[in-house]
Amino acid sequence: MPKRYREIYIHSKLMFVDDVYTTLGSANLNARSMVSDSEFNICTDDYDFSRAARLRVWGNIAGDDLDGGNGSPQVTAMTHQDWLRRMKANEDHRTKRRAPESNSFIHPFEDPRGEPLVRLA
Repeated sequence: MPKRYREIYIHSKLMFVDDVYTTLGSANLNARSMVSDSEFNICTDDYDFSRAARLRVWGNIAGDDLDGGNGSPQVTAMTHQDWLRRMKANEDHRTKRRAPESNSFIHPFEDPRGEPLVRLA
């Protein structure tokens, strides 16, 4: 029997930049959050930590096969396309009340007020 889907609210933000910079915390990336709001972030520019964290987080969220591999622009672009396919498959599974694919927790962001959020520049 598949586990039930449940919505969760996550306030923290996590950002990886090219496996060389990581930030995690509650602050938004704007002047107000960084200067005057009661927010807290931790940051590092340690390559080994950033790469290992990205592999682990992406693998935990999307499935170990979609962790972004070596992090090159080509592999990252292919991984993004694979994430989109997996998100679509998980959405199809959810509407049919089936479990998500291969320990994956990625789904399309749905906002009835506007267009889909997932885009690459």
